Amino acid sequence: MAHGQPDFGIYAPKSTVSGLADLGELAARLFSIDIFDRRGDVVWIDDFGGGLANWTAYYDAGGAVAISGDRYLINGVSCKLSVPNLATAKTGVYRHNPLPVYSRIGVEFAFLPADDSKVVRLDMANYDGEFYYPAYVYIDIATKIIWHYDAGGEWSQLATDVNIRRDGKCWHFMKLVVDLDTSMYVRLILDNVEYDLTSRALRKLESDEAPMLKVDLSLQTNADTSIMYINHVINTQNEP
Repeated sequence: MAHGQPDFGIYAPKSTVSGLADLGELAARLFSIDIFDRRGDVVWIDDFGGGLANWTAYYDAGGAVAISGDRYLINGVSCKLSVPNLATAKTGVYRHNPLPVYSRIGVEFAFLPADDSKVVRLDMANYDGEFYYPAYVYIDIATKIIWHYDAGGEWSQLATDVNIRRDGKCWHFMKLVVDLDTSMYVRLILDNVEYDLTSRALRKLESDEAPMLKVDLSLQTNADTSIMYINHVINTQNEP
């Protein structure tokens, strides 16, 4: 009597193993870098295995951006950001991408702060050819506060008492989701905590830039030397 599916089907009966119906789980087991929050459809991913060719680096004098094998999650390398001992110094990488389908979009990345890391920031901005809509968040690791850039152009507190390990061994994940259709924030995820942002609008500013989505990941300091590693950058669309 026939039953199940062919041997290559995901529901076929097996004697010693079980089939996997969740293709996202299967991808993670095959060393995909999309291992944290698998909601949404992936537009592009980068683990810095191809170097910095698809990114633009920036830093103040004494800072540096480099591909490093010192710390990584998968595939042997990450991007190392070094900040010099200067007040409000900043080091980061950014890239310009074609606008994805207008929907809820997300940007996720992993970061590994050292014991002297101060501020980790995730910026993305939607440029539609006439206006741009910045969606910025940052974590002040020293004060344990998460801030977001609001519709009035001010920094507003999102959460307090946020503990980030700075032992140079523990990777953290952060994902920001915004709605391009409504120009609203949706949510921020930091490790195992999800913060609701659905009532908060994005700022709207005039711009003559051609349409694009800009993604910017950076480390900032308060007059101190600092380093941080970043990895697993993922852009998604059609987020729930």
